[in-house]
Amino acid sequence: MVRKLSRRQKIEIKRIHNEEARQVCFSKRRNRLFKKASKLTILCGTELGVVVFSLASKVFSFGHPTVDAIVNRFFAGHPQPLNMEELQEFERQLVELRNNVVRRADQLLHESFVPKQ
Repeated sequence: MVRKLSRRQKIEIKRIHNEEARQVCFSKRRNRLFKKASKLTILCGTELGVVVFSLASKVFSFGHPTVDAIVNRFFAGHPQPLNMEELQEFERQLVELRNNVVRRADQLLHESFVPKQ
């Protein structure tokens, strides 16, 4: 007897109108996506981050080592350019911070030379 190989059927990709069926599909596919991402990190030694927002505005994420580490690494390699106003504000904050450090250092220096009573 000849057995036919079962192949995956191609399904048309379109929005699922039944809300319950759509939620079930989302949960299953989200889990498969995270499993595939996990396998990719193990097999290839990659660092990976996946973030998914559901229709109910819930956030689901997977990251190796962590999503935060991946996002921080991404932004460290892609700094956002500053416009002139932001750059001036940044400079003002740096000057203020420097002044605070100098003031505190002077205060500590003064306290170390003034005899305590």
